[in-house]
Amino acid sequence: MLIQTRKRVIAALISLAPALAFAQAASDPLQVLIDQGKYWQAHKRGDLAEQVWQKVLRTNPKQPDALFGMGMVLADRKDGSGAQQYLAQLRQVAPSYPNID
Repeated sequence: MLIQTRKRVIAALISLAPALAFAQAASDPLQVLIDQGKYWQAHKRGDLAEQVWQKVLRTNPKQPDALFGMGMVLADRKDGSGAQQYLAQLRQVAPSYPNID
C-alpha cells in the first residue's frame, strides 16, 4: 500500500511539472517579454519583435537579449549603423554573449 501511495505521489508531481514551469516563467514578466521577442524574431516578424525589445529595453536598458534582438532587427532592415550601435552596447554589457560576432 505504501508503494502504491508513493507511485501516485510521484505521478502527480510529474504531471504538475509543466504547470509549475509555466507558472514560474509567467511570474517573471521580463522573461515573458524576452521569450515573446525571440518568438517573433524566429518567425520573421521583426516589426513585432522590435515592439517587444523596446519594452524590454525601457525596463532594463542593458538587457543582453533585447540588445542583440534589436541589433538583428535593424540588420534585417539593412540599417547597419543602427545595428552596430546596439551590438556595441551589447559588447559592453555582455562581452561573452553567444553569436555576438
